[in-house]
Amino acid sequence: LLLISAGSGITPMMSMSRWVQDTLSNCDIVFLHSARTPNDIVFRSELETMATQMPNFHLAVTLTRPAVNLPWMGLTGRISQAMLNWVVPDLLDRSVFVCGPNEFMQSIKSTLQAMDFPMRNYQEESFGGKKATSRPVTTQPTIVKPPLPTVNS
Repeated sequence: LLLISAGSGITPMMSMSRWVQDTLSNCDIVFLHSARTPNDIVFRSELETMATQMPNFHLAVTLTRPAVNLPWMGLTGRISQAMLNWVVPDLLDRSVFVCGPNEFMQSIKSTLQAMDFPMRNYQEESFGGKKATSRPVTTQPTIVKPPLPTVNS
């Protein structure tokens, strides 16, 4: 699996990762998370613990706005083809799950399409989205009456 998240999109990815950890499933996971600064990495301690305890859990975090006063030795910048190739060399052999802001998910989807990723192996989760519009009922409801019982002679 390749789990890609940004912001609060990390929540469903953590749920899947915890399930793999709790069930001791033999599943290879690359978890790629994008955050603004080191302070914005949600579940940081838990992710670091998973990465040390699970040999099949590979964690990568990229920062889009590294803080000057906080040292960072990891990835920086938005997720790109080059970053994906470096972090996930076997990308085309994985199932990808993405969650984050709509613009982020669209960018990841476009990047994967440009890399000829088999999109049948692509899933995304979204929080909210456009509200469904309700249509006014323009027809009268139909009342169906059951047939009367008949007596056979």
